[in-house]
This record gives sequence, C-alpha cells and structure tokens, in this order.
Amino acid sequence: MENFDLNLVTLQYHIQTLRVFIRWCENVGAVDEGVSEKIIVPEVSDSEKARDVHISHERAMQIIDYLCRYEWASTAHIVFHTLYHTGMRRSSLHSLDVGDWHSDEQYLAVRHRPEQGTALKLKSEGDRNVSVTDSRLAEALNDWVKRQRPDVTDDNGRDPLLASKQGRLHYKTISKSATRLLDLVTSLETAPTTET
Repeated sequence: MENFDLNLVTLQYHIQTLRVFIRWCENVGAVDEGVSEKIIVPEVSDSEKARDVHISHERAMQIIDYLCRYEWASTAHIVFHTLYHTGMRRSSLHSLDVGDWHSDEQYLAVRHRPEQGTALKLKSEGDRNVSVTDSRLAEALNDWVKRQRPDVTDDNGRDPLLASKQGRLHYKTISKSATRLLDLVTSLETAPTTET
C-alpha cells in the first residue's frame, strides 16, 4: 500500500461523514443503535484549519508581469493582481462595488453588506480601506472600470467591481481565475526551451 498524507482537517471531515452514514444505518436497522456515538471525531483547532500554502514573490511577479503585458485589465489580471497586492480574502474582493474603488485616493473600501448580498468573514469588523500602492494595479483598475468591465448590476441592484455579463463574478470564478494563472506560470517554467 502506498503512503499518503492525510491532514487532520480532511480526516475530521471524512469521519464526520462516516458518522452521518452510520446514523442513517441505525435509522434503517442495518446496525445497532448507538454505534454512531462510538465513532470518535478528532478535534481540529482553528490554527490547524488554516492553510500555510503560499506563492513566492518571484512567481507572483512573473504572473503580474505576464498579465500586464498580455492580459491587461482583464478579469484575470484584476483578480490576481488585487488579491496578491492587497492580501485580501476572496470574499472581500467579491464584495467590492465599482464605487468602492477610489481612484483619486487610490484605495478600495471593503464593506460588510449582508443585507445587500455580500458578507465578509469578520462581518463589520472586516470593514476597512485598503491602499493600492502599486501604480500598475491602480492603472489597471481604472482601465477595467472605464473600458473592460461589463455594464451590469447584480441581483441587488449594485454595480459589482468584478463582473461578468451575468452580474457579480462568482466566488468559484475568482478562484478558477487565480488557479489558471498559477498553472500557466508552472507550465511556462517547465516548458522546454528551443534554441534558434
């Protein structure tokens, strides 16, 4: 049998799922009552739930340079460059409206607006202004808003900063966009070079 690495969070999830299944088995009489209570689910602290995977500065700059050259002010450019430069969570980026980009002062106003369809993990304690000190990102945000962003509103009548023709960009689209860029840089690094 091959060795495999299973982290504690994944183990906790799988055991909880097993316990739910055993409870179902108890309900239909397939196993004795009380078996599910004998299943011990490991406790996982908040620090163990946090991921410590990160991208190197060199790799991030490769991606940003690529975006600035070949995909200027595209959705992928705005997503990756903003996430990397500001360090904000995906939910914060998702929550931004066009009016939250203050181009003259160069900051993004992150606000908790659950009644309007966007919530922050830290709720109103997550409200803050995030400076954009990277001039390329500031210029890209301006070009995105003026030229690239689809002219749409979301289901709550708001003008999302990150938008597609359907409205506010979905969380999964934000993640896929960033992942695609990481894959692209990896493929460029491992591609054979051709001599001329």
